[in-house]
Amino acid sequence: MTDQLNRVLVAEDHLASRQLLERYLARWGYQVMVASDGSEALRLMELPGAPCIALVDCLIPCVNGVEVCRRIRSQRERPYQYLMILTVNNAPDEIRGLEEGGADDCVVKPFVLDELRARVRLAQRVVALERKVAEMAVESRS
Repeated sequence: MTDQLNRVLVAEDHLASRQLLERYLARWGYQVMVASDGSEALRLMELPGAPCIALVDCLIPCVNGVEVCRRIRSQRERPYQYLMILTVNNAPDEIRGLEEGGADDCVVKPFVLDELRARVRLAQRVVALERKVAEMAVESRS
C-alpha cells in the first residue's frame, strides 16, 4: 500500500502548470500520472492501482473538476481517494461549492510550493487512516 500512497494524479489542461506540478511532485518522491482533461482523469482514477491522491483543475475540459469529484465519490466500492481541486477563485461560496461536490481540499492558484507539499503529505495520512479504518471494519465483520 505504501507504493500506492505515493501515486498522485495531476489533472491539468494548462501544459506549463501540469509540467510544474509533475516536476515538483516527482522531486518530492511521488509517482505522478498526468491527465489533460477530466475524462482522462476519471479513466486513470479507475485503473487497478490508481493513484490515491488527485490534484484536479476546477476548469479542466471535457468533465470539469467538480464533476470528476462527484463521479469518483459515487463509486463507493473503490478504496478512498483524496481529491484536491486546483482553482483560481478563492471566494468562500466557490470553495464551499467545490467541497460540497466531493473535494477534500481546495488549493488556490498560484499555489505556494511548501503549502502544496504539506497538503499532499496530509492527503497521504488521511488516505492511510481511511484505509486502516476500512481494514478494521472488514476484520470486525469476520
